[in-house]
Amino acid sequence: PYLEMGASQEVLKPLLERISARIIPETLDGSDPNAQEQLNCFGIPYAGFARKAEARFGGGKLNTVWILTARAEEGRIRRLLQQQYGPPVFTSDAWEAYQDWQVFLRKDKPEVLFLTPELGHYYKKEYFGQ
Repeated sequence: PYLEMGASQEVLKPLLERISARIIPETLDGSDPNAQEQLNCFGIPYAGFARKAEARFGGGKLNTVWILTARAEEGRIRRLLQQQYGPPVFTSDAWEAYQDWQVFLRKDKPEVLFLTPELGHYYKKEYFGQ
């Protein structure tokens, strides 16, 4: 709820500073055309634990958030995602997609991914052939 997709870094950074133990800004290398800047937020509350979150900004707007989790809690996080968003719209060995391709449970590398609707549909087509 504290990460509003499409919000600017100027708007979100003060809020993130209040709920993070530490923030490290990063200018990205350009390999992802959708994101130029990232805020690495340590101690962000998510699913009952303090976590590292990577908030990515493209064109000055938040469009991607990675939240690092742990393999041992995959089942618990899946249940929380299903309670919040309903059944997945896509499932593979490595991924589950929810909320019209805007929320992902990554299983090969324990993470939860949140995307804008535009990037969600880009991922759907480019990475999952849907």
